[in-house]
Amino acid sequence: MGKRATSFFGAKMVSGLVFAVLFSMVVSAVESDASSILAPVINVAPESYYPLDEVLYLEGRAAPNVKIELLFERVGGGAQPARAVIDSNSNGEWFFSEKLELASGEWTVRARSFSGSNYSDWSNPRIIRSTVSGFVFGSLKIRYLPIAAVLLFLTTLSVSLFIYATVRVRSLKNLEREKVLLEKAASLEKALQEKEKQVLETAVGQSFNELRRRIMDELEHLDRKVRNGGSLSTEESEHREKLLREFREAEESIQKKLKEI
Repeated sequence: MGKRATSFFGAKMVSGLVFAVLFSMVVSAVESDASSILAPVINVAPESYYPLDEVLYLEGRAAPNVKIELLFERVGGGAQPARAVIDSNSNGEWFFSEKLELASGEWTVRARSFSGSNYSDWSNPRIIRSTVSGFVFGSLKIRYLPIAAVLLFLTTLSVSLFIYATVRVRSLKNLEREKVLLEKAASLEKALQEKEKQVLETAVGQSFNELRRRIMDELEHLDRKVRNGGSLSTEESEHREKLLREFREAEESIQKKLKEI
């Protein structure tokens, strides 16, 4: 009875050891398969990237004929990560060339290889600075630079039109003011001419009246002598004719001056 129990426990211990050895071998095989996939390397990555203007190009090396997962994460967050999966060729080379919409800011890109459910470690990150130079409206990609140029042109045009309108209004006001001043000056000049005309007419009239009075006094003196039965001497007759002639000439001259005024 004691020998049977010893034999039974011995067989059980041997089977346990066999199971432990087999389990250890399976775990080692799995770990060996997992560790056999090396992390890929990113050899080429741009420092700056313009999503609306160019294609993002990356390249590197990895194990031959494996899948490469690329992970893009924005530094500081604020945007959803982007992922892409590509294949390495038989030489272990892989290439990525696509238009990828990355918001403005710094992004890290890392790569890892996988085959089935076995994944390698992530590669060291590379930094890419993304600069979005516009926005997308439906199917249209509108860039900021043309918009800024149009806005600058419209602003310049608006300022120019405002300055032109201001100068134009000021010029019209100045013209209107000059017109009013000219009308006032013309009115004053006309009034002054009327006043001068009146003064001249008065002065001429007074001069003519004085001349006529003097001539009439002399003629009256000569005519009185004739009426009293006397006769005029030759000199007195010539003087009388001269007075009459001067009177007529003075009258014609006065009328001419009055017409000129």
